[in-house]
Amino acid sequence: MTTPLLEVRDLSVSYGGVRAVRGVSFDVRDGEVVSLVGSNGAGKTSTLQAISGLHRGATGSVRFRGRSIDTLAPDQRVKAGIAHVPEGRRVFAGLSVEENLRLGAYLRHDRRETKRDLDDMFTLFPILRERRRQSAGTLSGGEQQMLAIARAMMSRPALLVLDEPTMGLSPRMIGVVLDTLHTIREKRIPILLVEQNTVEAIRMADHVYAMRVGEVVSRETGASVTEASLKAFYLS
Repeated sequence: MTTPLLEVRDLSVSYGGVRAVRGVSFDVRDGEVVSLVGSNGAGKTSTLQAISGLHRGATGSVRFRGRSIDTLAPDQRVKAGIAHVPEGRRVFAGLSVEENLRLGAYLRHDRRETKRDLDDMFTLFPILRERRRQSAGTLSGGEQQMLAIARAMMSRPALLVLDEPTMGLSPRMIGVVLDTLHTIREKRIPILLVEQNTVEAIRMADHVYAMRVGEVVSRETGASVTEASLKAFYLS
């Protein structure tokens, strides 16, 4: 069996004296979508942040492409191929849509390929082409989420990390964002996903890790998760 793209072993995260993540372990392989599911406070976001280097006090081991990234700063992890779209979008409000997208490729030096990828993002998100000169801060919430995902894609990530991509969006925009994620999945770009729409998170996933109080309590393939097992997990 090939080495996983991402290997997380015994990962723990603490805030002061409170342990938010407790000994979490899982893998993401090339071409896979892995979803972390669980109630609010289960430790899902803290897990993603630790993988991206945003919790310097995290313990355990994170390996990416066969190499330890435990000592790498967040920008170095981006350079290594991890693109994180955080909860809440966090676009550069004062910059235009196109400027935001070009910032996503700031570590790249292939101008022709960057231009091609920019055109690809405008094809994937036609509304961003229409808004390309508009300040990102004037976009709707759904449009900002599209921009945040497209900006991450501009780095040509080896792994796309998504934290609650549909949170706070209208039902119509939720559908648009989920359709986009399915398109990205079809391109075989590995995704590590935390998503409030648990049914969609499971439907999209090759593997599902259920978390409770900072721990992984079950691991299943997306196809094996049933409505009954899902209800049992949330109600137990």
